[in-house]
Amino acid sequence: MRKKIFLSCYDRALGLLAAAEHCGRSLERKLLARGYAESEVAQALSRLTEEKLLDDRRFAALWIEFRQKRKDEGARRLAEGLRQRGVDRQTAEAAVREASRGEEYRAAFFRAKAKILAQARGGENRLVSLLLRKGYSLSEIRKYGETGE
Repeated sequence: MRKKIFLSCYDRALGLLAAAEHCGRSLERKLLARGYAESEVAQALSRLTEEKLLDDRRFAALWIEFRQKRKDEGARRLAEGLRQRGVDRQTAEAAVREASRGEEYRAAFFRAKAKILAQARGGENRLVSLLLRKGYSLSEIRKYGETGE
């Protein structure tokens, strides 16, 4: 019979972070679901944050980078995704704002546009509608639409 090894909340959190980047809220949920007390979880998260092992801004930037390579989503959808994962609104919006200034964001827009044009029938209105659903704003659609590509 194997003995079950008890890990401290902090050690369990380290293991989860070693496997994948997390935001504070998602790590908190996982630890609470594993039966750790709220006070233990709060202490562990505080220590990890002080040690710079847990950082919502870093999580948001990495998550956006990953999503842009796979989903070609706009700012609104990216911010919604971060919020669903437990990132606070201010951090999510700041991360999206930073990412939307980059070349990868622009490239994601044009990949989304090209995919839609290849699949869609219905002209400009349909293109705009589908890009809006992808999370791009009307101003982005207009701005990038003027630059061609």
